Amino acid sequence: MNVGLIASRRRVSRAIAENGRVVFLLSTDAGAGLVEELRPILGCDFDVHRRGQHSDGIDLLIEERSPGEGQSSPLPAGVRVLTLTEVYAACTGRMPLSLVQPEDLENRLRGKTARWRVLDSAVGAALLVLSLPLQLLVGVAVAVEAGFPVLFSQQRLGRGKRPFTLLKFRTMTRDAEAEGPRWSTRDDPRVTRLGRLLRRCHLDELPQLWNLARGDLGLIGPRPIRETFARRLTAHEPLYEARFLHPPGVTGWSQVLGPYGATIDEHLVKLEMDLLYLAYGNRLDDLFILAKTVQVMLTGKGV
Repeated sequence: MNVGLIASRRRVSRAIAENGRVVFLLSTDAGAGLVEELRPILGCDFDVHRRGQHSDGIDLLIEERSPGEGQSSPLPAGVRVLTLTEVYAACTGRMPLSLVQPEDLENRLRGKTARWRVLDSAVGAALLVLSLPLQLLVGVAVAVEAGFPVLFSQQRLGRGKRPFTLLKFRTMTRDAEAEGPRWSTRDDPRVTRLGRLLRRCHLDELPQLWNLARGDLGLIGPRPIRETFARRLTAHEPLYEARFLHPPGVTGWSQVLGPYGATIDEHLVKLEMDLLYLAYGNRLDDLFILAKTVQVMLTGKGV
């Protein structure tokens, strides 16, 4: 998986398509559960064996083991080996939470984010300047429809759960949280008419370029989240803490390809996508994500 998300997904998909016989070699019930989840997706015949058992005529062997873990038993000659994580990622674009090792994620991320922080800030400053005319037009439109304030500021959590103030164009009514914080939904009645258009094209997020230039955000990463929601999701799934090993991003793998994020289940799907990006994403994947982001902004439609 060190070649990145996109190349890896193509490699795994090609390997599965080329082999008429696929065998999953498992050691835990968690792995068996993942195989059952993949069964309707793979579209090929396969067998499931416990570790230590082999079957004649195997062309492609998929093992349940962590990336980088050594082969524990000899295999028949000519057998091609993939990990269950690779196959699951190729089919779903997510990393299964049952196979996540926070220590491995931390090792992979050590030094990775610092290397690109200066570049991300420079890109943010350049985009901020270039987008000023568009931001001015959006600001005037918001003021005409919904009045002032035009900008909306809110505390979000950055890398290491460090709080910062996120800026966006206001897309909701002033009393949107009169009953307390709650997740936004696709047809949220609190969103204004103009706000729906801005959200669909992600134009409401243009002021975040200021946060990018300041270093609060990276260009690519998990969506910045509020502390109250982070506590709720961490209580439900402790691995949510691993998300804060990397700076949040203006855009990201789960932001352009994942579900909306209106429920806990949808947020956990997005978490699996974020963890896959944190573990295996590279700059080629970033270019793919940026291209998808531009597509969404121009068409108002996700993937």
